[in-house]
Amino acid sequence: MRPSQSLLLISLLLFPFFAHSQEKTAKVTLPFFDDFSYSHTTPLPAYWEQGSDATITRARAIDAPTPGVLTLDAARAEGLLHRNATPAVFPAETLVSRPITIETGQDSLYLSFRFQPGGWVEAPARGDSLMVDFFDPVKREWVNVWGALFFAQQGRLEQFFRHTPQWETHLVQKHERAQQHFFLAHIPLRERRFVHDGFQFRFRNLASLVHDNTAPGRTANSSQWHIDMVYLNAQRAYNDTIVPDVACTRGVKTLFAEYSAVPAAAFDEYLKLRDAEASDSLGVYYANFGVRTYNVRRLFEIKDLKDKVRPQQYSGGNLNIAPRASIAYQRTISYPWEELATDEAIEVKIRAFLQTDNAAKNAPFRWNDTVETLLRCTNEYAYDLGEPSSGYGVIGVGADRAAVAMRFRPLKPTAIQAVRLWFQPIADLRSRKRFRLSFWEDVDGVPGKKVYEQMVTPPYTEGEVGRFYEVQLTTPITFSRPYHVGWEQTSADMLGIGYDASTPYKATIHTRTTAQWTKSKLSGALLIRLVCGGTGTAPELPAPTGSCGIAVPHS
Repeated sequence: MRPSQSLLLISLLLFPFFAHSQEKTAKVTLPFFDDFSYSHTTPLPAYWEQGSDATITRARAIDAPTPGVLTLDAARAEGLLHRNATPAVFPAETLVSRPITIETGQDSLYLSFRFQPGGWVEAPARGDSLMVDFFDPVKREWVNVWGALFFAQQGRLEQFFRHTPQWETHLVQKHERAQQHFFLAHIPLRERRFVHDGFQFRFRNLASLVHDNTAPGRTANSSQWHIDMVYLNAQRAYNDTIVPDVACTRGVKTLFAEYSAVPAAAFDEYLKLRDAEASDSLGVYYANFGVRTYNVRRLFEIKDLKDKVRPQQYSGGNLNIAPRASIAYQRTISYPWEELATDEAIEVKIRAFLQTDNAAKNAPFRWNDTVETLLRCTNEYAYDLGEPSSGYGVIGVGADRAAVAMRFRPLKPTAIQAVRLWFQPIADLRSRKRFRLSFWEDVDGVPGKKVYEQMVTPPYTEGEVGRFYEVQLTTPITFSRPYHVGWEQTSADMLGIGYDASTPYKATIHTRTTAQWTKSKLSGALLIRLVCGGTGTAPELPAPTGSCGIAVPHS
């Protein structure tokens, strides 16, 4: 059972603070701004003390202001659940800022940020909270100044303020889509003891696990908060929640469709799927979060990391963007893609970036002016972008005989040698049951006759989950026509395969708990990939059903 609200309030106000690191670190100057719009998963060392389990994610939040958010949840940085994780409230994660250079007596300091409870993933429950602490550099102690509670069924979020004289102490907000909304936190540094050189702040969360005796597979990462647009500066006002920033708001729009990756041997056919009505096209989405008009130059770059083709840059011209405005810009390009179409691995980085001004005062707001994507084609078909939003499975009536399948079609005849699946880390890895890896023929876009099945034992060790796990097919099969690839459950517990809600490459997923298949309403993709190459035989049941496929973890 989840902890009660009364226990939550006690935890929020009285939970003992973690010891402050005495490590001497370089100070940060104001303004302090981070929106986590960078490709790596750890917060910037220049702004944050290292060693935190809080991570940068790109697939879990819904409609984040900018790509990339800071996620505090119930799992360690590598994805495994915290060792102290329980269904009762427990201290989960802490992220501490570097010491900040502040002049004693400096006026009108405010910390603001946007935050979302849950997003695509398990939302915080009644016993969970997100908190902000300020560090008193003189007394060298942490003081809790803010906390948030979320009540999903009521669509209600509550903010609590402490040590903020002449400021509201309790703010209640409702939203019809509260789990998909980014709320604003705006916290003043009112007590003068905080306004000293060496000031720090930190985020931390209390979490709890979902507990279901009938479905152990549900006991996975939960209580997730997503944070964006963290901004601390002086000379702000009580209603000054504006960030003077022009930023990319979504990933770069690339020219490829249908798959996020294909075997290199099929790249020539992949080129025919690209957005090429007149010629190739790239796009960038950006917004002006400030109160003044900016002149923005748009640029694109395509870089072949294998150096078969020289880097190519393309200008998108200049355009003024008004305050609070958003722009979606697209332009056509010419790039010698055909020169990459060999059987060798392909790695191409596609970037879109903005240029506004060179003013030194705006430098802290400039790293979110670039978005990029990596096109990597080796030996697999994939729809996902490599980061799951959540786990996917079937529970409830009929789950013990449920099946899930995702459609793949070959761009060029080949053979399927293995299947890679991303298993969601759960509390008890040994509770995950064996399942049938299955292939069905395609009948007008719907799974038809089953043509292959293989019993698989899921991974039971920590190093094998939270990443792709490769299952070698006992009998490699020819791949010259579409198949629906997935699994059949042997128990009512959910299997927990990764699901990517943010990928632009929309897959077709079907589920079955009775005799009929039902098309999923979800628009993302399962983290299932087909490893192709070599030769195989035409699939036809009876296939091997009693042997367990050889499985190895895959990076």
